[in-house]
Amino acid sequence: MRDIVVDLVGEWERIGDWLGSQWTSLAGRLFNVGVGVAGSLVNFVIIVITSFYMLVDGKRIFRFLTKLVPGGEAVGEVYLRGLQSSFIRYVKGQLLLGVAVGLASGLGVWILGWRVVNIWPEGAPYALLFGVWAGVTELIPYVGPWLGAFPPVLLALFHSPGAAIWVAVIYFTIQQLEGHILVPNIMGASLGVHPLVVIFAVLAGAQIAGILGMLAVLPILAMIKHTMGFYKFKLSRAPWIGDDGVTVLSCEVPSLTPDPPDSTASAGPAGRSEGA
Repeated sequence: MRDIVVDLVGEWERIGDWLGSQWTSLAGRLFNVGVGVAGSLVNFVIIVITSFYMLVDGKRIFRFLTKLVPGGEAVGEVYLRGLQSSFIRYVKGQLLLGVAVGLASGLGVWILGWRVVNIWPEGAPYALLFGVWAGVTELIPYVGPWLGAFPPVLLALFHSPGAAIWVAVIYFTIQQLEGHILVPNIMGASLGVHPLVVIFAVLAGAQIAGILGMLAVLPILAMIKHTMGFYKFKLSRAPWIGDDGVTVLSCEVPSLTPDPPDSTASAGPAGRSEGA
C-alpha cells in the first residue's frame, strides 16, 4: 500500500512538472483563442451596426453612390441596380448550395438506416432534421461543414464506432463534391463565368488573404464581371505605342439616351399621304 501511495505522489509531481513546462504555450494558445473570439464578436457587432445604418439611410447612400459612378447619376443608378442584381444572384447561388448539401446529407443518413444497409437504423427517422441542419450550416463560412457533420457523427458514435465512421465518410464525400463540383458549376452559372474561373478565383483569394479572401473573392468577382460588361472594357493597342506589344485598357461609358427615330421611317407615311 505504501508503494502505491509513493507512486501516485510521483505521478502527481510529474504531472505538475509537465503542466509547469507547458503552461506558457497553453496560456499563449488560450490567449489566441480569446483574441479570436473577441475579434469575431467585434466584427459581428460592426456588421450589425453597419447593416442597421444601411437599412435606415439606404436611399441616401444609394443617391450618394450614383454621384460617384462615372457617366452621371442616371448611368450610376442603372449600374448600381445591375450590381445589386449580381449580388442577389450570388446569394441565390449560396442558397442553392445549402439546399443541395442538405438534401445530400439527409439522403445519406437515410440510406444508412435502410434494412438492406442496416448501418445506423436509429438515424433514419432524423434524416430530415440532419439534412436541414447541414443545409443551414453550409451558409456559415469555414466552420459550417464541421458544425453540420458534428451532431450526426456524435449520435452515430453512441450506436457504434463503425456507424460514426460511415457518417463521417458520407459528410466528407459530400463536402468534397460540394467544393470541387457544386461550387464551381452553381456559382459559375450564378455569376455568369466559367467554373474554372471560380476555382482559380477561390485559390487566388486563399493565397492572398486566407479564409477572408476565400469568402470575399466571389462577391468581388461578381462586381468585376458586372463592371466589365456594363462599361464595356476592352484591351486595345494604342496607336502611338508601336509594335512593342503593349496594350491599353479602354472603357466606354454607356449612353442611356434613346436613339433618334429613323427619318425615312418617319417620312414614309407623310410621303404616302402626299402622294395620295
